Amino acid sequence: MSNLAATWFYAVGAEQLGPVSVEQLYQLTAGGQVRWDTLVWREGMAQWERLVDVPELAQLVRAAAPSTEQVVPLQYHIPPQELVRYGGFWVRFAAAIVDGLLIGVPSFLLFSAIRLAAGVPVFDDSVRTTTAVLIDVADTVFGLVVGWLYEALMTSSAKQATIGKQICGLKVVGSSGERISFGRATGRHFAKILSTIILFVGYMMAGWTQRKQALHDMLADTFVVYKQT
Repeated sequence: MSNLAATWFYAVGAEQLGPVSVEQLYQLTAGGQVRWDTLVWREGMAQWERLVDVPELAQLVRAAAPSTEQVVPLQYHIPPQELVRYGGFWVRFAAAIVDGLLIGVPSFLLFSAIRLAAGVPVFDDSVRTTTAVLIDVADTVFGLVVGWLYEALMTSSAKQATIGKQICGLKVVGSSGERISFGRATGRHFAKILSTIILFVGYMMAGWTQRKQALHDMLADTFVVYKQT
């Protein structure tokens, strides 16, 4: 892959954003979100550098950058790891346990109460009366709907994370570091079906892929990253 075809990260204040393509970086520069002195980095670079000091980018963005600005010497460098940290498998697994408990425990208590009120044993699956079957179906549908709305609404909110991910210091971002929409969060949620049916390998991919993406992240074009402190 050529340097121009690579994906880039850029820093706005203390926040790292990206990855973005060269074309997106040019558009950001033209729109004023990125300046000539914005720090940028891609894989293979030893440290962050000003955009104007990167040979393969300088000529592409000079036309978009204000010509009246004076280029001054760069006095500092920021190591890449201080600006971008992807959430790996284990921290995401811990977040999933928290979320599972937050959804599962109240749901279990609710439907246990419903079963007892209907005279259906809570722990005896051999009872297959019509009432028991209807309660089981309602329990399953309730769990699916609540799980979907919980994740999609929380992930697309200003927090960009479920409660479990918030506790673990994580958030979900789009390919340009942006907050994702409810529809995209919904697609990511249901893409987990694929991660599950292949013996959970889709989840485990977060442990070895380059940017710690699980299969459903790749399908939704999202990343799980640590929030900046």
